[in-house]
Amino acid sequence: MATHYAGTAAERQALDTFIKLSRAAESVNRRVNDHLRAYDLSVSQFGVLEALYHLGPLPVGQKVVPSVGVGIGVATGTAV
Repeated sequence: MATHYAGTAAERQALDTFIKLSRAAESVNRRVNDHLRAYDLSVSQFGVLEALYHLGPLPVGQKVVPSVGVGIGVATGTAV
């Protein structure tokens, strides 16, 4: 789907690419959230599980940065 933006060809291509990537990211995000919801997990909870899986047992209170790039406090299990 083309945009109605009247910029240069490079600007239109950049905008079109951004729109497509945004829609793809939203689609992936929706599917991931649906999958996590089936297991009664939030994204933050999954991040804690991911960190523990990859790093093993951690001391209480240690913060880690999983692949999603959000710092997670092991003690609370909430994104920081």
